[in-house]
Amino acid sequence: MKKLLLSVALLSALFLSACQSPSQPEEPFEIIEETLLELTAPSAEEPEEISDPVRDLTGLSINPLTGHYIDEELAARRPIAIVINNIAQALPQSGIAEADIIYEVLAEGGITRLVAIYKELQAEKIGPVRSMRHYFLDFAFNHDAIFVHHGGSPQGYAAINSLRVNNLDGMHIARAFFRDPERAAIPRMIEHSSYARASGLFEEIELRGLRTELREDFTPPFLFFDDDDIVEGEKVHEIIVPFAPGSQVGLFEYIEDAQVYLRSQNGNPQIDEYTGQRLVVENVIIQYAPMRVIDGEGRRDVTLVGEGRGTLHTRGVAIPIRWSKESHEAPTVWTFENGEPMRISRGKTWICIMPE
Repeated sequence: MKKLLLSVALLSALFLSACQSPSQPEEPFEIIEETLLELTAPSAEEPEEISDPVRDLTGLSINPLTGHYIDEELAARRPIAIVINNIAQALPQSGIAEADIIYEVLAEGGITRLVAIYKELQAEKIGPVRSMRHYFLDFAFNHDAIFVHHGGSPQGYAAINSLRVNNLDGMHIARAFFRDPERAAIPRMIEHSSYARASGLFEEIELRGLRTELREDFTPPFLFFDDDDIVEGEKVHEIIVPFAPGSQVGLFEYIEDAQVYLRSQNGNPQIDEYTGQRLVVENVIIQYAPMRVIDGEGRRDVTLVGEGRGTLHTRGVAIPIRWSKESHEAPTVWTFENGEPMRISRGKTWICIMPE
């Protein structure tokens, strides 16, 4: 098993960047008891015979986020993108195991936030939902998603207005959001106690008359390997992602028999409180992008319009990739280094945006 550790230069740059923010909170990590998840090789038993596979796919279509078959009406529906708190005090999160794609990116100082993208959302406790930053909108635009958040930075609200984003804000919508009473009762935990419920979000979308179908001209950003494709690359079974040394380090451990990556954060398994499950994905993408601090609060600008490099981790191998994005509204285009469209394995994907 080989470790992939981002360079010492990157660690130093991240440390210096974190030091520029005088308001960076200290984040003691809470130890979370691991919930065991059984991951086994496929059963050797004969599968149940299907008399007419074509008939069985009637009414189904490919989920553009995962490559799996889902109901065709659901496949044509716009996803929902939700900003999730990822500070230590906010753990464990709830409802994020349902997400098809998760983006992780630095906010202020040494903390990251998640933007979880859902095609099929059912959880009645999702969060904690947190405030947005302007560059989070690029992740929603990548999938033509409706954007959900609780508050935002001045730059974030300016971007929502200028880009005319379909958004649901917990600061103004009571029916779709609620406070966890146990968390809210703990001193200084009120900001980590806001949650969304799926039924309330869909009710609010209907009441506001927001567009619910994907744009006709929308091109999904991902293509998928077939299950029997041979994927070649450098073997890497452990991916260490040091967003901020000492305060925010992600880890993905590859389980070969199941062809999945188990997610840990700061040395502890990352668990979904709603399901009790360990977070598991089939793909991990490292995307490098320019970042800079833009104000005295330590807020950042992350340049996601343009082009850059990255690494795709799938099926236990690492493959160099390139990305490009023409505008905020346009989806990111991913390619292999030879210019061919990038393919990923069918399943869930975690995208880490790291400093260039």
